[in-house]
Amino acid sequence: METANKMEKKDRMASLFGFSFNDFRSIGSLIRLLRRPCDPASLGVTRILFGVLMMLDVVVERGMHEIDIRYAIPNQCAFPLFNLLKPMSADWMAILYFAMFLGAVGIMLGFMYRLSCSVYCLCYWYLFLLDKTTWNNHSYLYGLLALQFLFSDAHFYRSLDGLLNGKICNTHVPLWNYFLIRFQIFTVYFIAGLKKLDPDWISGYSMENLSSNWVFEPFRYVSLPNWFIDLFIVHIGGFTLDLTLGFVLFFDKSRPFGLFFGGMFHLMNSTMFTIGMFPYAMLATLPIFCYPDWPRRFISRLRKLTRKTEDKPAPVQRSMTCIYESETKKSPAGAVSVQDITVGHPSRMNCRNLMLLTLLGFYVGMQCFLPYSHSVTKGYNTWTNGLYGYSWDMMVHSWKTQRIAVSYMEKETGRTGFLNPEAWSVTDRWSNHGDMLKQYATCVAGHLQNDLGFHDIELYFDVWKAMNKRFLQRMFDPRVDMVTSDWRPFSSPHWVLPVLYDLSSWRNKIDIIQKTAPENYDIIFVADLPGLALENYVETTSVNVTLEVLDGIVLIEFDDESYDDVTLNTGEKIELPSGQFHNIYTISDTPACYFFLFYSTLPDMYDVFKEMRNNNTLTTIDEGGEEVLNIADLPDMFRDLTSTQLSNFERTYEIDTYKDHLVYITLVETMRTSVMVRFKKFYNSFARVHQAAYNIWYGPETTSDGDDELSVDEMSFEQDDIHGEL
Repeated sequence: METANKMEKKDRMASLFGFSFNDFRSIGSLIRLLRRPCDPASLGVTRILFGVLMMLDVVVERGMHEIDIRYAIPNQCAFPLFNLLKPMSADWMAILYFAMFLGAVGIMLGFMYRLSCSVYCLCYWYLFLLDKTTWNNHSYLYGLLALQFLFSDAHFYRSLDGLLNGKICNTHVPLWNYFLIRFQIFTVYFIAGLKKLDPDWISGYSMENLSSNWVFEPFRYVSLPNWFIDLFIVHIGGFTLDLTLGFVLFFDKSRPFGLFFGGMFHLMNSTMFTIGMFPYAMLATLPIFCYPDWPRRFISRLRKLTRKTEDKPAPVQRSMTCIYESETKKSPAGAVSVQDITVGHPSRMNCRNLMLLTLLGFYVGMQCFLPYSHSVTKGYNTWTNGLYGYSWDMMVHSWKTQRIAVSYMEKETGRTGFLNPEAWSVTDRWSNHGDMLKQYATCVAGHLQNDLGFHDIELYFDVWKAMNKRFLQRMFDPRVDMVTSDWRPFSSPHWVLPVLYDLSSWRNKIDIIQKTAPENYDIIFVADLPGLALENYVETTSVNVTLEVLDGIVLIEFDDESYDDVTLNTGEKIELPSGQFHNIYTISDTPACYFFLFYSTLPDMYDVFKEMRNNNTLTTIDEGGEEVLNIADLPDMFRDLTSTQLSNFERTYEIDTYKDHLVYITLVETMRTSVMVRFKKFYNSFARVHQAAYNIWYGPETTSDGDDELSVDEMSFEQDDIHGEL
């Protein structure tokens, strides 16, 4: 009777989990579990979908269509994980992208599978490690999945290799092939849920105004307010889904709910965020939690609907990589499921099995360690822990950048000035991370000294950002020369300023002030540390500018000597003159908190600009037949605008025109436009590959050397153009 109860308990556990405690009682039984034969169908379908999505990813998100922007611009600063890594020439980078695309095609088709996976992985990880500014969680996930496919037998189902080699066609794969991918996807969900235990996420400060998106219209239809949608559906709901979805997908009874809610979640993400193929890749991996033979049963049911007699499915072949038992039970479609193998004698230990256990254990351990490795790699911590890529802290932190000021000083001559933050870099993501800031400073100093004739340069960075609706504050100490500053991967940089978490409680007061502010007025909230000063310029387009102190004491000095210096205590305010500089010193022992309230005339000026553009009174046709903006025809009210502001007007007008066009086009036209945009990216990508092959074979066309020469004037700003006005 006791033996019967144990057998019943064991069968119940195997039915629920797919394994029993006996599978973990010895190394041999664990090996038997990992090498249990499984149907290759689900793994093969996932391989096909992954290959298709990576073909699109290479062109769209990896940037194959914009190789010249990334690699052909001379003297661009690079941000590799290891400084020894260097990008190749633009032509060779185009060839590398093409090789990676062919690797994705090979993965999809299952053709020369190991070679295709190897080529794709080598190219992908080279690009990934070459540029930290492009890192994100899903790019990291793609690389991990590619490695897993490299070592799996995913080409044993629906592949060209299987057609060419009957020995691997429709052949069992060991259970560890499924375990790795299931573990990886489970990790993405579960650790993302753990990271959302962050107080900012639970309190609803991480994501802002998502409730206004049309996907939440059903919730508004039942009269749910936007604040409720943002807090309870976006934040609390997202936390709950991430934390539990992996478990829900694991069990048979709850799996249909996991597939439904997981599918809806990723479809909603695909409409709300521009995150490439990530939502579709996660959709493609959801069925991996189902029984391995689900594609066969699905196809079998389709055939029943179209034919009176059902074709008998081809039997799954035995594999040399699996360990078989003396008896098996077949599923209705003839596939061996996870629970179908009966327990037998454990296999013996050998080098191959020992290596399998070691590699699986190492991989699982690393995936559990890396998201929490920031106490070791302290040099990569800034306001967030580590580089954004392997932490799975997706969407937990939202950023607002108000000002990036880069100043230089030449010690020998005392020459000073400001540099364009976009100089020698097509991205400003370096301003979020201390390690990349150090790389950028070293690169810029090298260009100033080697290309522009400077000697003994110092660089200072004044970066103002707000995280999760807090005050704007400095991220790095503006008094530290970044060229000579010390940075080590395992030590915290002393020049990274901490987030003022003690001021987080002010966010409720900030929200009240914003709601009670005069209509059409802008507000900027600032917090600064004792002993530091904010040099600020009030634009001529800003009127009725008021500064009010919320906490602390500040001293305001004006460049115009006709204004006296003013000291403001908590609750006091002052009106600031437009078109002038002033310095705000924090003289209290605690951080000073204050805000600027002002009315910007830029929206009114843009309305005038838009009306003139609609009437075609601001454009002329140049000699090349291109439509250009005729600045001379602008009214006097535009005279004080900078070229950057005028460019922003034109760019905003183009966006508004496109949005107005979208209101009147049909769904078919929208889909056609989307297809044409992607077709153009593919066309540009392969045209660039063709040009690269031509240049490599015949040599590039010669161009004037003078075109690439830069002067310090092109890289610098005048002091009143430092765009960092608060």
